[in-house]
Amino acid sequence: MAKTVRCLDIGLKCLFQAKGESFAGLLEQMRLHLHEAHDGMTIVPTTEKAIKQAVKDQRWGRFAQ
Repeated sequence: MAKTVRCLDIGLKCLFQAKGESFAGLLEQMRLHLHEAHDGMTIVPTTEKAIKQAVKDQRWGRFAQ
């Protein structure tokens, strides 16, 4: 099942959403996005932990989260 994580889920005011099949893929997408869109932000251990806790299974449907 695909997984998602959003910047909003980790406390950033941004609508970016990473989607992927693995945590490693999500983490890489977030790393690139954070660096490019959030003034060179890097993923430190606390950020990685927040991302891991915020990952959700992607479900179909209007009210799925």
